[in-house]
Amino acid sequence: MARSTAAKKPAGTNDAPAPRKRNGIQGRTGLTGWLFISPVVLILGLFLVIPVLMAAWVSVSDWTGRGSPLSGDVNFIGGENFSNILGGEGLGRVSLLFGEVFGMLVVCHVLLFCRMLSGLGLSR
Repeated sequence: MARSTAAKKPAGTNDAPAPRKRNGIQGRTGLTGWLFISPVVLILGLFLVIPVLMAAWVSVSDWTGRGSPLSGDVNFIGGENFSNILGGEGLGRVSLLFGEVFGMLVVCHVLLFCRMLSGLGLSR
């Protein structure tokens, strides 16, 4: 009788190989990535997000343009500024007309510019 040279494995063991470690951002690599992008996040926050939030606050407050828009004298008035502009006698109609005319001019110029570029053979 031939003897098997393979050692017997205890019951309940698995022949499957050990799972591989996944390559990804882990440990110091993740920290290094965050350190590299932190200047961009700070600059975007400083020069993009904060001005957008300030503009949103000014549009719904009664700030007159003098002093700080964050002072205690400035009150929240909601959409009253927008209703004054759109519902006013002269300014609302003039601003809407100007917006429509300006918008149409922009669209016409963009279409003309695209037509000129297509004539040059630069686009597909």
